[in-house]
Order: sequence, then structure tokens, then C-alpha cells
Amino acid sequence: AAVRQLCDRCLLLEAGQLKRDGSTAEVLASFGGSETESSFVLATPHEALPGLKVVQATATCSPDTDTPWSTLVINVAGTMNGNTARYGFGLQITTLDGINVSRIGARFINGYVNGRAGDWVIRLEIPEINRLLAGGRYHATVLVNEALSSGKPLTPTPFSIDIPEADPYGVGVNFSSSSHGLIALPITLTEIAPNQSSPHVSKS
Repeated sequence: AAVRQLCDRCLLLEAGQLKRDGSTAEVLASFGGSETESSFVLATPHEALPGLKVVQATATCSPDTDTPWSTLVINVAGTMNGNTARYGFGLQITTLDGINVSRIGARFINGYVNGRAGDWVIRLEIPEINRLLAGGRYHATVLVNEALSSGKPLTPTPFSIDIPEADPYGVGVNFSSSSHGLIALPITLTEIAPNQSSPHVSKS
């Protein structure tokens, strides 16, 4: 935690050899993997909505083994009393100072679960999150709602997630929230000849 607060850049040494040199979030994420995971078990079940209780939640944002990208995975478990027909689940990601990066409601992902009585477990997953979202620390909040209502936080506090920096443009430069903004927008550049008002398009 002290390194994260004091340093923008880190060096990771192993047996006296430099193993990694990069941003604090990226290097800490590679140091044993512990910096990419947060989890808690509530002392008493938290009733997010009437009849819907949460007992455990975990979040990981870990580098994939075969790609340069990372996957955000959030698992939440609890119990239902069966008195509600269905619940909708979504996800909101914000910066640490509350700027809304993305709010994905249940209707966008058809994220509905039948309100049967008993235990329940859901998983929300965003593959290749750092292909689009800049590396850095964010807050992630799981949203829940009953039918035809707005989502509210499922857990009392949001997750703190560290998204490792990556090179979405393939130019050898990592895209970080501190230096480049939040979103790595897909962009192309086309050179237009001086005597053309638009790129030449061949038609057959």
C-alpha cells in the first residue's frame, strides 16, 4: 500500500536481476498476483434488496496467460427467499474520485436471475478489459434491481480493482489512466493526397 501511494514507477527484482520495470499498478499486479484480487466475507449477510442477501463477494483482474490482456471477474454469492420473480444484475465502474466510466445495467446484458428460494451465485466477466480501459485503479460496484427499477449497489462498499497497463495500439507504449486518459479509443489515420478531398475508393 505504501509503494502504491508513494511511487508512480516500480522495479521488480528477482535474485538480483531486473524482472519488470513499469507503472506501480502493473508491477504490483505481477508481484505474486495478490494485488489484483480483493475479497471479503460479510460478518452478517447483507440484505441488498428485500429477500436478497449477499454473503460473499470476490473480484479479480488478472493478466491472461496467453495474451497481453487481463480479464475482470467478479463473483457474488448469497441467498434468496423466493418472494420476488426475478432480479437484475449489472456493473458500474468509476474512477476513485467518482467519475462514471461505465454503468452497464441488467437490460444491456440480459442479466436477470429467477428469484427462486435458496442459494445463488453470479459471475460478471469483462475479458480484455485493458484493451479499452486504461491501466490504473478503479472502483467497481455490482448493481442489483427488481423488475422495472433502477440498479442499486449490491454490496456495502465497492471493489477497488487494479487494471494492469497494456499496449492496446501495439506500439510498445502502455496506455495508463494517469498519462493518457481513461479510454483507449479505436482510431485510424488515413493519409489523403493533396489533390483529393477524400480517400480514393476503387469500385468494380
